[in-house]
Amino acid sequence: MKKLFLPSRLALPLFAVAATLSAPPASAQYYDLLSPTLTDSLLKQMHNRTAPTGDVALRDSAPVVIAAHRGVVDGTHPENSVQAIVNAMNYGIEAIELDVWQSADYVPYLMHDISLWRMTGHQLYSDIYRWTKDNANQIPGQHAGPEVKTPDWATLSQYYLCGDLRSMADHGGHGMTEDNPSGCLTQYKVPSLIDGLNALYMNSYQGLVFLDLRGPENVVDVAALLTHYALNDRSDFGTWIANHVVLKFQTTMVKGPKDYWSKVIAKYQQNYNEILSTGDVAFALFVQPVYTSNNVANMEAGTDVNWALADYQSWVSAYTVEGSPNALLPPLVGVKAAGAVLNKDPDDLFTYLWKQGANTGVYVPTAECKVASPSTAASNLTGNQGVWWEGGICGPIVPAMNSNECGNASTTKFDTFAGGCTDHRPFFRYWHDAMKFGFIITDDPVGAITALASHPGQRPVGANLLNGVRLLDVSAGYTVAADGSGAYTTIGAALAALPATGGVIEIAPGTYDEKLAITKPNVSLLGTGKDASRVVITHNDSAIKTNPATGQPFGTSRSYTVSVTGKDFYANNLTIRNTADYEAPNYRDNGQAVALYSAGDRAVYRDVMVVGGHDTLYVNGGARAYFKNCYVEGYVDYIFGNGKAVFDGCQIKTKVHGGLGDEATITAHSRASATEDSGFVIANSTLLFDSPYMNNVWLGRPWGQYAATYFVNTKMGPQVTDAGWIEFVPGTTTNLPTSVYREYQTHMPAGAGTWQRFDIGLRESVSPHSNVPLTATEAAALAPDAYLAGADKWQPSKVAGGTLHGQALPIPTPPFGAPGAPVITTVTGGNGNINIAWAGTPANPTETGYILTATQGGKKYGPVQVPATATSGYIGGLANGVAATVTLAEVNPEGTSASVSASATPAAHDPAAPAAIAFQPSTTSAVMTFTLPSQGAQPVLGGSVPHAGVYTALYASEMDAYAGKALPGTSTGFTATTYTFSGLKSRTRYWVSLRAFNGSWSPMAVTSFVTQ
Repeated sequence: MKKLFLPSRLALPLFAVAATLSAPPASAQYYDLLSPTLTDSLLKQMHNRTAPTGDVALRDSAPVVIAAHRGVVDGTHPENSVQAIVNAMNYGIEAIELDVWQSADYVPYLMHDISLWRMTGHQLYSDIYRWTKDNANQIPGQHAGPEVKTPDWATLSQYYLCGDLRSMADHGGHGMTEDNPSGCLTQYKVPSLIDGLNALYMNSYQGLVFLDLRGPENVVDVAALLTHYALNDRSDFGTWIANHVVLKFQTTMVKGPKDYWSKVIAKYQQNYNEILSTGDVAFALFVQPVYTSNNVANMEAGTDVNWALADYQSWVSAYTVEGSPNALLPPLVGVKAAGAVLNKDPDDLFTYLWKQGANTGVYVPTAECKVASPSTAASNLTGNQGVWWEGGICGPIVPAMNSNECGNASTTKFDTFAGGCTDHRPFFRYWHDAMKFGFIITDDPVGAITALASHPGQRPVGANLLNGVRLLDVSAGYTVAADGSGAYTTIGAALAALPATGGVIEIAPGTYDEKLAITKPNVSLLGTGKDASRVVITHNDSAIKTNPATGQPFGTSRSYTVSVTGKDFYANNLTIRNTADYEAPNYRDNGQAVALYSAGDRAVYRDVMVVGGHDTLYVNGGARAYFKNCYVEGYVDYIFGNGKAVFDGCQIKTKVHGGLGDEATITAHSRASATEDSGFVIANSTLLFDSPYMNNVWLGRPWGQYAATYFVNTKMGPQVTDAGWIEFVPGTTTNLPTSVYREYQTHMPAGAGTWQRFDIGLRESVSPHSNVPLTATEAAALAPDAYLAGADKWQPSKVAGGTLHGQALPIPTPPFGAPGAPVITTVTGGNGNINIAWAGTPANPTETGYILTATQGGKKYGPVQVPATATSGYIGGLANGVAATVTLAEVNPEGTSASVSASATPAAHDPAAPAAIAFQPSTTSAVMTFTLPSQGAQPVLGGSVPHAGVYTALYASEMDAYAGKALPGTSTGFTATTYTFSGLKSRTRYWVSLRAFNGSWSPMAVTSFVTQ
């Protein structure tokens, strides 16, 4: 409702956790926790519990929003642990409330209502709320001065959480209590707020997260921190915070919304040196005001008898003026007695909200009070049902509550009709019939759901349990760090240690030179660096390299760096690389070199970078694979195989293959028959290129006779040929006529950062319908959860885990500055010249050209400058039979690269380059004349060599000439030293290429002329 979009992510399965509840009634209404629209539905529900008519009779037709207080304690995880928070997903709880305080150095962390002592077992911190020692200690006999304060985060983050691991029903997992005086756990440490939120985010939690903030400074600090994430974090984590997190605090902590905004703006400027507007703050995060009856009673004790209602209406008005009315949620009204000031007359806040149909919130205890009459007996003040804040209070409140609210301790009474005074209203007996709240924050969310099942129209028993969802848990210790700080120093050792059923491996930043074969099922590799480039798994085997184990070449399929054949593999936030193609002796020509071989069914790769050259990514065996926000690079068939894969929101980069005009192919799918269920879908993605001057890139070629590849809503570039698809080996194979190549809404650059639809009718038509766009219905069938569903109804988009999703991947880019040196690929001695070909080094800024010079017998020749599109050139005027050295450097606006050199001896075998080229232009034609200083060993003109002669073409620019992009219809050959170009435009510059052929080629001469 507030943000522009809602991320769609759902849970990663690991250890099964589920509540044992009965099946829901067929007519019941409930929330679908797997729905990507859940967040929006919950926000609408919070704003309006009833139909727009406001008919109170319809009030119970809407489901109840349940919030798990500090997570779900299930006999395995204590409250406030990251696992208990994520556990809310496994029980299908659609909202969570987290109590937040901050360390001495202002790191927000997840706290316990009663005391840091109860949470961590450190008796030094035994007071309520402020975590500053005073004389109101909860532990008899323990007193200290006010100098004892919350520790800094470095200290606090090392404390272990307390709580036995009994189930919620047995009141376990709630820290130190009188019936559990010890039992702090060594596997769960105090989590920071960001730890908790990130755990929910990486498990794709779709519900709401309410942060209960406990002091003025705490409110402002947390608001500034999360606003920074919401407005500036370019990853999906910031967007997730903006769409799911609700700041919840008593409005008495600030002096109205404008005071709140001004303090957050000041704190933001102090922390981040940026200035926000009030609109920025209002838009960034959801806010839920809190009004408790005791605070309101204090505020209304004087003349301002309607303070609560007036205050809330001021917040509504302010958020409306700033254009974010939906960012302000209806308040949580802490009604501690039905007759208190929040519910005392027709114009009080509670009545106002009830008339508005808002989803008013309330805290509830885990059990109903059983005390017949007030008593100070110790039996009424112990355990989870007694003195502890979360459980409600059975017995008189000491000290007495404000007399404006409850009277005094001697008159306090408890009953099931909300007529008395209690800190937390008994829930299970009278909530539905008397108060009809629609938003419940409870320590026992599963019990609350169970209780609601008996009320028609409310959420039934078990309605939204995620059966089979597994909890992200790496507590088994499968951690890898090259520096020895983990359980293992290599990934291979951690894989070997996993049980046969698999497990999760966390990998610390570093470069791991390993060759990994993952055969076990359910293996997850999670990089823990701040982006995918920080964990690199690399190796350098290639198809032609000798396997020392067999003495034979590795071959393509065994050249992998990482091989996945186990089912249900998952990887996140890391790089898989094969460097063989970029090493000696044959730069960019060492044969196939697979980085990732994926042949295990139901594999998911999120935020993974797959780096290589020829045959980078091999998806095979009909196995399904889902690549989300990934990066893949290469230059020949670098996504290939007989697999069934979807690349969703990926960046796919084609690198230069030798020369800028050399053929580069992105995909090479293979099927042996049309009945095989495999294919590649590249959707919502962007094609990238090593150079803006590349001009021979193809979307794919059919490795098998029945290849199937689809591009859906993908941004491309002019580097891709209009024909798009090419035969595997033109003139040899005939796979294209039986292959399926289709597109939907392909986009090309339109200038000034805009995009326009590409005319798919320009594609080749040998492959049936390849030049006919898919229909919207056909494209929808290629969505990941549809295309990859299979018989098991797999939903890959709902599989998530790891630390970073949707990150801005660190795409490899050259460092800013002068270019790196180019690589000379061939050098030959021509007839009176020396010829070289090269591969330029991608530069930042982009390269603008190359400079060639030569030396022979102590004499220098050149320099010759050629444009950036050139991948070959020559230096002429040399003597035959004498060795010469040619030198090459690359140029961009920042400077010139280091030079590279190679030597060869000119010889008279080939034709010399055409010389003395001259033109006699008119308005529509031009006569070209030239000489051939030497025709070489065989005649160019009048000889018997087939096709001997001179070849020419016209170009629109010098760059086009070196790129080989001739004007249509101008390429021709002839056998004379004169030629007439006709059909030209007047006053136009044309560029000309000229080469001689006698069985061998001369260098290409390039020049230009202008028509009259």
